[in-house]
Amino acid sequence: MLHNVTPVILAGGQGRRLRPLTSAMRPKPFLKLGSKYSLLQRSVLRCQKAGMAVPVIVCSAGMKARIAEELVGIADDAVILEEPAARSTAPAIALAALQVKGLMAVMPSDHVIVDEDMFAASLMRSASYCGEQIISLGVQPDGVKTRYGYIDYADDGAIRHFIEKPDKITARAMIKCGNVAWNTGIFVCDAGALLQKFVQYAPDVFAAVKEGRYEDAPNISIDHALMEKVEGAHVCPVQMGWYDVGSKSALFYAFLKGYLR
Repeated sequence: MLHNVTPVILAGGQGRRLRPLTSAMRPKPFLKLGSKYSLLQRSVLRCQKAGMAVPVIVCSAGMKARIAEELVGIADDAVILEEPAARSTAPAIALAALQVKGLMAVMPSDHVIVDEDMFAASLMRSASYCGEQIISLGVQPDGVKTRYGYIDYADDGAIRHFIEKPDKITARAMIKCGNVAWNTGIFVCDAGALLQKFVQYAPDVFAAVKEGRYEDAPNISIDHALMEKVEGAHVCPVQMGWYDVGSKSALFYAFLKGYLR
């Protein structure tokens, strides 16, 4: 099982593209879409079902009490880390990595995953051979989507490039060539090894977070800070009924596909 893997669940952001469904005090992770559980609660329960360790939740400033309330009776022992300022995913993940010992599985809190058994199996497979490298879960495309980031990888799974939201022509060409996956933002890595990668590739992010100067950290995503630079990162291709409901049109499509039942 995954009892030695700590889930790091990112619960920041405001979900501005889904307003008025969302608001400053009800960001996207708190939405209940076709379920009695919110997206955040579903993320935590999914990790528990997989047998993972106590979760670490990274949330926006001022949301710690709201997160704790959301997790009452579900994960009362969760570790909740509050960002002092909004600085995208790289500083948030560095903040969590400083609290974790051993393997960590980083994931957004606001995505839908239908096949939770495949989710668990993919994490287990990634954890079994990641060593000190980063293993990203990449969903095999079932169509041309321009709202996702793409991962281009070699036959052995080694990541070659990250392509951020390509246009239709580019996306169609990549899918036709094969060895491409949608970037889920979910990855497995040893926390200590990840911090060393921050030191090597994003020292300004690491120093600001480590020294308690979070507000001084660059506003940069983990893809731009690390993923595009590190050597030896691999992708684990998976089909697990994954969907990012980041916009109203995406939300409507997810309902049509049955992902939110």
